Formats: sequence, C-alpha cells, structure tokens
Amino acid sequence: MGTRSLGNCSSLVKDDDLSPAGREGGLRAPQKATRRERAPRPNCSVYFIEPLAWVIQQVVESRSEQGILRCWNPLCGVKIGTFGLKSTYQCSCGFLTSTYFAVEIKRLFR
Repeated sequence: MGTRSLGNCSSLVKDDDLSPAGREGGLRAPQKATRRERAPRPNCSVYFIEPLAWVIQQVVESRSEQGILRCWNPLCGVKIGTFGLKSTYQCSCGFLTSTYFAVEIKRLFR
C-alpha cells in the first residue's frame, strides 16, 4: 500500500483513501481496485479522499460548510485541496459530486 505526501511533509493519505472522480460516488475506490483502476481519468484534476482525522479537524476548526484543505503539518500549511459539506464540486473531467473532500492531483507526490 502506497502513501502520498507533499514535498518534505510526511504521509498525508494512503492510496486506499483516494478515489478518482466517478468511482463509487466519489467517496472511495473499490476495495480490490487495481492501481490502474485507482488512477484518475485523463482529465481529472482531483482525488476525492475519505474524511481522515486531520481533514475532519480542519473542517471543524473552519466552522464553515466549505473551505480549503491545507497540509496537516503546521510548519507547512500549503493548500492541497478543498472541502464542501453542503455544496457540489465538479471535476475538470465533468464528474459532479456533493459532500466532498478533494485533493488536487498536482499537489500529491509519491
């Protein structure tokens, strides 16, 4: 199982917590998904992630129904994506979802 991180920051998400647009309602990849199945569509700009502990903490602290997700490392804090609890998100590939936690693909490194 692989993990993805931002530059010098430690692991942000596990591959199993990522789901490209259009897979299982945009919330989670199938349990036995192959690496190819987990790969984003060619035009996708985001991965949808599970509501991990650090994500939930940021949502609660924001006191907002939508906002920005930042690297959990307080020394970094770079923007990595967005969240929306009562709004919709449309990926660049055209997939539309509601209640989302989206991480920009270009921000994730192996």
